[in-house]
Amino acid sequence: MGTGNWGSNTSVKHKLYSGIQKISAVLFWVIILREFTLFFTFRSQAAPLSALLFFNLDSTDLNEPFKGPSWFDIEEPYVFVEDDKVNHSEYQPDTVHRIPFPQRTSRTRYNEVRDGIRDKYILYSPSGGFSKQRVQLEYALFLGQVLNRTVFVPLIGRRTTFWFKYNAMRETRSFFPMDRILDFEYMSNYGTRIIPLNITLTDLISKVAKEYGESSIKTVVVKRRYEHKEKNVLDSLARSKRKLLYFKGDFQPKYYKQYTEKKTLQVRKYIRFSKLVRVLGTKIAATLGNFNAIYVPFLSEKYAYTSPHEYYEKLTKSGKYPQGSRLYVATEPKANNTWFSVIRQNYDTIFWKDLPKKLSDQWRLLFPSSQLRRDMIGILEQVILSCADNYRSNEVSYFSEFVEFMRNTLPESLPELYDVR
Repeated sequence: MGTGNWGSNTSVKHKLYSGIQKISAVLFWVIILREFTLFFTFRSQAAPLSALLFFNLDSTDLNEPFKGPSWFDIEEPYVFVEDDKVNHSEYQPDTVHRIPFPQRTSRTRYNEVRDGIRDKYILYSPSGGFSKQRVQLEYALFLGQVLNRTVFVPLIGRRTTFWFKYNAMRETRSFFPMDRILDFEYMSNYGTRIIPLNITLTDLISKVAKEYGESSIKTVVVKRRYEHKEKNVLDSLARSKRKLLYFKGDFQPKYYKQYTEKKTLQVRKYIRFSKLVRVLGTKIAATLGNFNAIYVPFLSEKYAYTSPHEYYEKLTKSGKYPQGSRLYVATEPKANNTWFSVIRQNYDTIFWKDLPKKLSDQWRLLFPSSQLRRDMIGILEQVILSCADNYRSNEVSYFSEFVEFMRNTLPESLPELYDVR
């Protein structure tokens, strides 16, 4: 009996194992087919955004007027004002007004590709939220210096979980030019030449392939859990004569830790927000008076299982957050409000939605889609958190790292702070 049962169980296990193998094989080929589909779509698809360019491609004027599509006409009687010199009497209620785009911070033509033999370029696939996209830019600048190549800086995209999801986005509403958010003129002091894009990666690759041939593009596949050694980069990629090196895959410095961890931090000294972001952020911070700030990312498992009472006790024990003091809380727009009940009872709490609408709308209404608006709130909140008397975050993240960096380099990161407060 025992032997018979053992044989029967073995047969069932064998069938089960065989079934799992077949399912795994099917899933494998589905993934492979998807990758090929995305690749060829990415390389061959026409450029539908070319007719909806955000800006005049040939303009080098920093005060270039906005020439975007109709979705920037919004039905709210509000116009973006960077300073107080605008005559508000000309803006009447119940009238649709166009919100001008923030000024460019780069004097370089968008998407510029030069014909010189020594003019070589790097392109990479962004992913994640803005903070991760900023870190990817830092690494690209470092890599551009190592390989002596110009870096194409992709459009900021709404938050995506994988690089191929960024590549698959085709709507103009999902993007925003990076040189309107970061200070490219300041960034150029690092030494790597940078070219901002106002078209998608697909459009740029099509442009290079059309002008210089498919053979002018080398695709470097970036794989997870694979660390490129310095020798690989210097000996292989540095010798490449291709016009464009396209890093396809999850472009993250953590896969290159052997030699980039400290060097990418050197790049960060040359990264700061554009004047529009700095001025608006410090103006909002000034309305708060003396305040402390915390960052509570509920997307983190650390906070998902943290008791609000436990978190409150940690705040009070630090001695920097006295009961009743003003506290700005940076968190996801759709965070669990009940979690903050203890914090609200013991502090004068301020959330993004509580900020002066006149100021917060100057930022929010710049972005065409609701999801992009939510993603971009974090940019302005990084400036606000940098202005706080005390700042606390239990989460080690790209977001918090940059806030800490700004707080340690305020004269360079936020020179306007000393003019506002």
